[in-house]
Amino acid sequence: MRALTRDDLLTEMRLILEACRVRDLETWLAGGWAIEAQIPKASRDHDDIDFAVALGHVEQFQEVLRDLRYAFPAHKQDRDGLRPHAEKQSLTVQAAALRFGDECVCISVPDMGGWWLQLERPWLPARQNGRLGDMCVRCMSAEALLISKLSVNLRRDHPKAEVYEKDICVLAEHLRLDREGLGRIRQRASAIEPAVCLPRCPRPNP
Repeated sequence: MRALTRDDLLTEMRLILEACRVRDLETWLAGGWAIEAQIPKASRDHDDIDFAVALGHVEQFQEVLRDLRYAFPAHKQDRDGLRPHAEKQSLTVQAAALRFGDECVCISVPDMGGWWLQLERPWLPARQNGRLGDMCVRCMSAEALLISKLSVNLRRDHPKAEVYEKDICVLAEHLRLDREGLGRIRQRASAIEPAVCLPRCPRPNP
């Protein structure tokens, strides 16, 4: 089986995003690809594609992937169904569910037992536009990406801790945060409690 190229990943991303658009699913590009789409100089190697999906659309998002011949290995699914993990040959696609409230949004956090990371305005994953080559994509905002990566990277044993720390530095520079400013946000991320009481709205507020 040949290794997937950058063009392979972008082609697959385009197929998934177009299928989501046809079904009117609220979907954002997340992870390293979302960083690169907003900060072109942050280009790096990618071994998967990450998405954020409105909670009410997670099952439909999984249907999109099944239609594209993805499988969902049972042992790689989280128990709450908040972070579907799909595979096709050597390609991995992962998604994090988002739950919207009036003044905040919660992101499902990996390896946290279904807990939610709460982001208040202006940290929402707003309809931030980015570009990958000739493809215009909707991404999680740089602010939301920073907070989510900081929260995951509190675990130094995370397999991508080193990569995430580099992403954090790129995002901090993009947001013009000095060391003190980044330190305050890092401290805030470490103190965030999971939010469990928000209404389950499938779509973000206008």
